[in-house]
Amino acid sequence: MTRLAFAIVPGGILCAGLFFGHLHAGEQPASISPGTVQDTLRQQPPESPLPLDTAPPLRADVSPESTAPIGPAIPVTAFIFTGNDTFSDEVLAAQLEPWTNTELTLDAIYTAADALTLYYREQGYGLAQVTVPAQKINDGIVELRIIEGRIGSI
Repeated sequence: MTRLAFAIVPGGILCAGLFFGHLHAGEQPASISPGTVQDTLRQQPPESPLPLDTAPPLRADVSPESTAPIGPAIPVTAFIFTGNDTFSDEVLAAQLEPWTNTELTLDAIYTAADALTLYYREQGYGLAQVTVPAQKINDGIVELRIIEGRIGSI
């Protein structure tokens, strides 16, 4: 037993010396000078602010003829609106006259929503968005949800 102990202990010391020996031989860090990190931060250019017009892009042509018929057509007799405070239902319905009393595909209904979004933006409501919520269309009445974005204070 003592022979085994005399063989293991020197071997362990030798391994420890090899392992920790390279730590002492490492390169010394360069001299530390306060303020160097601060100087590098000053050299970075400031980030440019986001452009003011970051509204999502609309389709270029928002007319009933611009959408190719994909999928089944749904007879649409009228649109109802939720969330509109700025414009009355009658004013909004007049904007969607080309899409009323006709058969529309789902893509054409989205095009009608884009046309209404474009109308809001042309009237100066750049944050407005018109969406088509999930719904079951009964009697040809399609719901459009209007989000009239407002800026509280700057």
